[in-house]
Amino acid sequence: MQDITEEKKTTLVMIRGLPGSGKSTMARKLVDEQGYCHFENDMYHINDGVYDFDVNKVVEAGLWCRGKVEEELAKGNNVVVSNTFIEFIHMSFYINLISDNGYKLEILEATGNYGSVYDVPVHVLASMKKRWQELSDMRSTVIHTGF
Repeated sequence: MQDITEEKKTTLVMIRGLPGSGKSTMARKLVDEQGYCHFENDMYHINDGVYDFDVNKVVEAGLWCRGKVEEELAKGNNVVVSNTFIEFIHMSFYINLISDNGYKLEILEATGNYGSVYDVPVHVLASMKKRWQELSDMRSTVIHTGF
């Protein structure tokens, strides 16, 4: 992986991909090799080292992740956030955050097929694949929606 901190500007790296695609592995590499802070919504669901997903806490998890990312960037720390980001609207908070504060943004896609560590049901994965928006379509979407 290339060193994306060459400019010495506070950087937010967003890693997107389907469950089991290698997002967390990519993020850990940035943590280990370049000292990034790492957050993802799934971290909110880990209690005493055990993943305990609660669909009723999905919104809370997203807000928690956003808050942690914002807090670390404000301290001048480089951050990697790895979530599915299936649709561009899911990325809008982070895009606005970097735009409003002059941070550098890198968007990476994890495309592996390693199997979900959280046993995402097949029908949920199929739904996510169906809603997936390609990065190549992002520019026109960002201009159209205004974020």
